Amino acid sequence: MIPEERRVSLVILVCICVLLLALGITLGCLLALTKTYLKAALQNYETRHAEDKHLLTTCNGKEANLSSSLQYLESNHTEVKNLLTTCNVKEANLSSAIQYLESNQTEVKNLLTTCNAQKELVLSKLQQCETNLTAAQAKKCPSGLESYNGSCYHFSEDKLTWEQSQYACIHEGGHLVIIESLQEQEFIRKKVGNAHVGITNMGGTNVGDNYWIGMTDMKTEGVWVWMDNTTLNDSIKFWDLNKGTDADQYPEPNNWEGKEHCAQMGRRCSNQTSCWLDLDCNTPSKRICESRSIK
Repeated sequence: MIPEERRVSLVILVCICVLLLALGITLGCLLALTKTYLKAALQNYETRHAEDKHLLTTCNGKEANLSSSLQYLESNHTEVKNLLTTCNVKEANLSSAIQYLESNQTEVKNLLTTCNAQKELVLSKLQQCETNLTAAQAKKCPSGLESYNGSCYHFSEDKLTWEQSQYACIHEGGHLVIIESLQEQEFIRKKVGNAHVGITNMGGTNVGDNYWIGMTDMKTEGVWVWMDNTTLNDSIKFWDLNKGTDADQYPEPNNWEGKEHCAQMGRRCSNQTSCWLDLDCNTPSKRICESRSIK
């Protein structure tokens, strides 16, 4: 039988061993937890280190870009300053020019008024000269004929075909009129006027008292030739384009029904310069004969 004292010592020893074993287990668990925590902390550190490294690289790139941009701005600073100086100089010049124009506005107005007055005076003298010239030329044409610029014009009252009119003018010592300028066209059209009497043609349209002139395209359709065999000058032609009429889709010359080969004037001549038209050469119409005035 174990003595009491030894039994107590043995129990104490067993308790101490149990405590040491529990302490060892506790320390082992703490060590494992510490190791896991340290491993997770290391991984977190490495991740953050990589992010910081990437951020640092990005910042360095942006810093380089900013440095390059700053150098560019500094290199162009002088050019911008020069451009600004140039703009300021031009602005000052423009302001000076505006002030000059404003200061001379009254002078310009007075000059313009003077020019207009002189223009009216010149026009008045020109009209007087034309009147005197017409009066002087009228003395050189036989009675009943109109005079203009060295020529005599007979505006007939009887009506003949174009060919008959041609021979009638030759019999009178002239020819069917040849219009060679805008001024001559204006003189003739004012004499012709805008009478609408008698003749009807072209499907019932009132032709009126039109006058034959000395031009035809009998030989070649569309090639208009004057009595002296000269071809119509494109810069001196006064065909009626029929604008504002029921026939505005058929500007003259339109060779209506394929048988209009002789030129006339008269219809709508009272209100427009361009009043030529083509017509059937066999249509009886008045005529304008032209001859040279007596020297």
